[in-house]
Amino acid sequence: MHSCIEAESENNYGRVWRCKSDQWAEGESGHEKCFVQLQDWKGPFLREYLQEVNLNENSTEAEEILELRRKLHESQNDRFEYEESAAEHQAEASRLARELDWYADRVNWSQGEYHEGNFLTLAQVDNGARARRALTQQNL
Repeated sequence: MHSCIEAESENNYGRVWRCKSDQWAEGESGHEKCFVQLQDWKGPFLREYLQEVNLNENSTEAEEILELRRKLHESQNDRFEYEESAAEHQAEASRLARELDWYADRVNWSQGEYHEGNFLTLAQVDNGARARRALTQQNL
């Protein structure tokens, strides 16, 4: 099974299917599609999405190759999950870095306004609230 949505299923990837019937054609002349009935599969299956495999004395080698392909598919899925997780962590790190940059900006430590006769900078008025908010809103 290949190049179809069914082939991407974890249970079908790399699996060798046995035919329960010979192939047959359906459809109008010139637009015919070939089908085959597979063991353990409900309904007909399009022949174009199947690759013929001859199992003989080398069937152990074929099974080993299929097992390696299955393991490769699993490792590709693991890699995708790792990359997705890494991207989420990078986005979170960027979000926190933006908040840290606010505290590092000299403007926030020099600009402000007077409150009851005392000049308070934006950072003093903030009093760490921005950092606490950023830490409690973690996306991880």
